[in-house]
Amino acid sequence: MNVCKLLIVLAASIGSVSMNPLKHSDLLTEGDYAKEAAEQGGAPALSSGNTNPYWESFNKWQCFGADEADIQCVGINSGAERVIILSVIHDHKFLEFSSDPASIVECENLRARWAELLKNERSFCLYAALLQEDPGSASGIPGVERWQTWIASHLKTRSGDWDYQTDKSRRLEEE
Repeated sequence: MNVCKLLIVLAASIGSVSMNPLKHSDLLTEGDYAKEAAEQGGAPALSSGNTNPYWESFNKWQCFGADEADIQCVGINSGAERVIILSVIHDHKFLEFSSDPASIVECENLRARWAELLKNERSFCLYAALLQEDPGSASGIPGVERWQTWIASHLKTRSGDWDYQTDKSRRLEEE
């Protein structure tokens, strides 16, 4: 009889977990959505400038499970600088989110900040603009159909957030 009760309790608990899916959008406020809508009508976050063909990209919010994220500092310019990359594989896409190139120390500090924000979190949201998109085969990852590079301007979790403009101002003050 105890085994039957245990099975019933387990079945009920599994049902309740699956009935409460993770809602990443709970992290975003009406203000976050309003910011995105307002920016869509203004100047693009990224553009090709005067080159042909012309392209532009606007920031948008995207949310993911924290367990999907991998954060690294990757060397560029023969290793003289680093760029932070938060990568996610989601819906058959390999997504890379990055910020400005920085010194090794600055990149490691930012990597530690982002990792701390994601620590013990179920989800996170990024506000970013698409820089480029390539076929998934370019990533070398099986099952990936598209490889996208995004420039992040905001990272948000329940425990806090990171904002590009605030971070940039802080670094300028320290110089």
